[in-house]
Amino acid sequence: MTATIGAPDPLAAAEKRWQRIEDQLAAVGHRMRTDSDAAIASIDDCLARLDALREALRTPGRGRRPVS
Repeated sequence: MTATIGAPDPLAAAEKRWQRIEDQLAAVGHRMRTDSDAAIASIDDCLARLDALREALRTPGRGRRPVS
């Protein structure tokens, strides 16, 4: 069959679909990296606070109430 003028090119349509999929994958990858970086920063912050609390509890007279 010969292609007619003005008929959509199936290869071009397939290429556009693949390009859209690749663009979406790149966007998802970027979002995942951004979200994971934020999660790691949050965990680091929590660990630093826990370390400070542990140090405060380890030091005699700091952060402890006398037992009655």
